[in-house]
Amino acid sequence: MDIISINKLKSYCIIGVNEKERLQKQKIFVDIELFGNFKNKNMEDSIEQTLNYSTVSNEVVNYVNSSKHYLIETLAEEISIICLKYRLVKKVKIEVHKPKALKNASNVSIKIERNR
Repeated sequence: MDIISINKLKSYCIIGVNEKERLQKQKIFVDIELFGNFKNKNMEDSIEQTLNYSTVSNEVVNYVNSSKHYLIETLAEEISIICLKYRLVKKVKIEVHKPKALKNASNVSIKIERNR
């Protein structure tokens, strides 16, 4: 199985449960691991024969930028659904990082793994 990794994909969204967090977008980072057979058919060096990770990352960023979830857990789940809709993706690991979520920590994150 092949793995495509997208690390620290930056986006901004409304995320959180308290009032202050609901007023303005916060910076979010997303790590994505896409599992599948991404080998080009007939060894062609062609993006049309494999997964275009640029397309995936653009769709994730567009979704996150327009989202207004309360929980990073929900956001991670929605991102996994986006990734698994691509036919070559058989499994996905998502980690959503919320910097400055806690006063005494640099980051809080959730990691999930989902299969088709």
